[in-house]
Amino acid sequence: MLSETAATRYDFPFVSERRKPTKPSGADDITTPEQELVPNDRLRVWAEDLFVATGAGTEHEDTAIGSVAIAHGGGRDRLPFAAVFTFFDGDDMVVVKGDVPREQGDWKGDGTVDVIDGTGRFEGRDGRLPLHSENPKRWG
Repeated sequence: MLSETAATRYDFPFVSERRKPTKPSGADDITTPEQELVPNDRLRVWAEDLFVATGAGTEHEDTAIGSVAIAHGGGRDRLPFAAVFTFFDGDDMVVVKGDVPREQGDWKGDGTVDVIDGTGRFEGRDGRLPLHSENPKRWG
């Protein structure tokens, strides 16, 4: 018998903030769990904490509501990426894709993301959202 799934109460806009990498005791380099999972030098994967946005900028509530996993491949002229949002209070998820906003080769600047699809409250969702990136990032 299938159990009912809980739906999140949150919706865009969100703010995500990258966690600080840690240096294990006795290690020479700072590593993240994501680096251990994805050894490909051209593919970058990491997770950021997800917060409810407050105001028009990257201000956000103090308590995380979920996380966003971001993966991008290195390219010469563009850096395509995909991001998967998950929430602590429900089984919903939403997937977006786009090109990394780039100023001086970094994740900084303004761009847009396309909503691909999702589950729960995000099922059938599509469209385009603004993305402002500097860390933290504002989605929507």
